[in-house]
Amino acid sequence: MNKNLVVLTIAQSLGMCSGPVVILLGGILGAQLASSSELATLPIAFMIVGSVLSITPATMIMKRFGRRVGFCIGSLVAFLGCMFAAYSIYIAYFPLFCLATTLIGFNMAVIQQYRFAAVENVAPEHSSRAISLVMSGGILAAYIGPALATGSQGWLDYGLYSGSFVSLAVVLGISGVILLFYTEGVADERVAVETKSEGFWAQLLSPYVFMLAIASSAVAFGVMSLVMTATPVHMHLGHHFSVEDTAWVIQSHIMAMFIPSLFSGYLISLLGLSRILVAGIVLLLTALLTAMTDIGLNGYWLALVLLGVGWNFLFTAGTTLLTSSYRSEQRYRAQATHDLTVFGFQASAALLSGVILHQFGWFNIQLISMVVLVLLAAAFVSMRTKIAVD
Repeated sequence: MNKNLVVLTIAQSLGMCSGPVVILLGGILGAQLASSSELATLPIAFMIVGSVLSITPATMIMKRFGRRVGFCIGSLVAFLGCMFAAYSIYIAYFPLFCLATTLIGFNMAVIQQYRFAAVENVAPEHSSRAISLVMSGGILAAYIGPALATGSQGWLDYGLYSGSFVSLAVVLGISGVILLFYTEGVADERVAVETKSEGFWAQLLSPYVFMLAIASSAVAFGVMSLVMTATPVHMHLGHHFSVEDTAWVIQSHIMAMFIPSLFSGYLISLLGLSRILVAGIVLLLTALLTAMTDIGLNGYWLALVLLGVGWNFLFTAGTTLLTSSYRSEQRYRAQATHDLTVFGFQASAALLSGVILHQFGWFNIQLISMVVLVLLAAAFVSMRTKIAVD
């Protein structure tokens, strides 16, 4: 197997642990440290905002110094963020905790580049499988992350959950060491810069495919983030489920996000992108309907599992579409444009999640998400006559 793909998959499995930890504990700690319950989900939102703000500088670092340097810097910044998080819990200072999750978000932006690096290390016809393989590293993260959050919560005498972030820092440090073994891919550099006589859009292989790819990924992340961010707060603080029950639901959700990566690349090759894209929309709609009708423990679990699988199908389809829409010399700008838009939607959803939950309730979060999915479905139908998706 390609050595770089192995390195990226292992690094993904370790680096992605920070997501489950912040998602599970961010709202709970936010409610304890913040001055208002409406601000409870801000630490999660700041992680995502940190990802958005970091996309352009992270891409520029990689373009200037190479993928490996950028990947290692991301791990180092997240390591420092975890240590700041532990200290902020000790001194009970909410702004510092938000800064810490923002630094963790920097590495989340870097981790998103792993899938593009994977594509650069394989032939074009194997792109979807390479993306799926690297994303499958999230399966291990789905187990390790919640285990770190709950298993090491009382390890240190500096406040509950301070041990969770210190143990996460160790995991991220190991990830950084593993990334030192990554070697730069041999990308097609026959044209080093974009043609100056034409704009970026004019040079795209297919602007319509590019727009559909961004829309699919943005909706996948936006809907998933809106519902997932609100879930721990709604479960633990709203309906008094235990942290362990809440962790089980979030862990199951994250595993559902990444387990399909073991076969989604093959499904795209077998069934075609359009069918996987539509399947993602249908699964997300089913998840929202489940969340509307059943807020027992099993209802939360089923809704979040369906949400995870739907996200995987829609996001994998969107990423695969993206890699077929631009020329090699446009890859950094195209990838940055895609991720900036996608994680901008995710950040907005995370920022609004707590406010919508507090002001309008759980039901309306699902309703808003449904409207967004219907709009994407309508856009896909209208574009199908202009593009060859498969």
